[in-house]
Amino acid sequence: MTMDATLIAGLFGQEVHAPQVRALFDQLNTLRRPVTDGTEDSAFYDWVLVRRHGLELGFVDSNYHAGAAKSTWGHGEPLLVQAYFYSAHDDIAGFEGTLPYAVTFTDSRPQVRKKLQKFDAKRRSYLNDTWDIDALTLNVMYSETEDKIDRIAWYLPARPLQLPAASDTPSLDSVVASLGEPVDSPVFRTVWSRYIGAAQWKSAVDEGIIDLAEKVGITIGISVSQPTSVCRSITFHSNRDSDAVEWPGTLPMQLLFGDSPEILFLKIKDSPAQHADSSLTGYAVWHFPDYTLHVLYSNVLNRILRVKLISPGCWKCVDES
Repeated sequence: MTMDATLIAGLFGQEVHAPQVRALFDQLNTLRRPVTDGTEDSAFYDWVLVRRHGLELGFVDSNYHAGAAKSTWGHGEPLLVQAYFYSAHDDIAGFEGTLPYAVTFTDSRPQVRKKLQKFDAKRRSYLNDTWDIDALTLNVMYSETEDKIDRIAWYLPARPLQLPAASDTPSLDSVVASLGEPVDSPVFRTVWSRYIGAAQWKSAVDEGIIDLAEKVGITIGISVSQPTSVCRSITFHSNRDSDAVEWPGTLPMQLLFGDSPEILFLKIKDSPAQHADSSLTGYAVWHFPDYTLHVLYSNVLNRILRVKLISPGCWKCVDES
């Protein structure tokens, strides 16, 4: 059976019961179907891996993907939005169809880049390469020696979640100034009171967190203590990180959420105090006089996911994720 990756990507955005998607399942000869109602571990996503064909299909709840009202998430239809094409390894057969942009699993990293060189301005790189082309995101993962392709992932990105209303965001200087301040101090309240209701002030003391992720793309970690609790950390979220809207203000060190890990380490030339990578994500930590900086990035999308400022001396108290 011969399949074409480009034709499969052409089905992105169609519901699981659409005739062409059903025909693809018939071609794969699998009875498994995705569940995207939020009851599974991966919430509104589910994947169907067909090992004998080296192909995995990713589905998402249509309401979640569209950025509809949160109350509707899990009540839509599963949409086909991802495809993973595997080279042969372990118990997964190699995908035998045509791969996108004439690449082959035997191509080295330089060969892949040459074949996609006309899209080079849209490439983000680090451990692997990612391109945003024609509303889709293409990711190529290589072997350890980069002499062949290990896996190709193709995505239809979800619609960005929208800020609830246009509003001024605090300056980066004022955000940094609120770090380490008691939550009842004038400095802290001047910066954050416009976003925080009375109930959130109380929960901050009780639970150690002020969740502004849906309002302005920020979460504030509070160190609960007596006689007063203090601001321990401030986290800036990119769009859909922890189901947040994207922080619309300035990030520290002139960082941008669209920066690849390569760009991150060019912008911050100091060696990080801690740094680790997995196949999916990576993080780096730097200590500066005013704060400890923790940056989480995607090794699939090759972009920054989350930036956290931590009050000096508190790093050991903060989870590395």
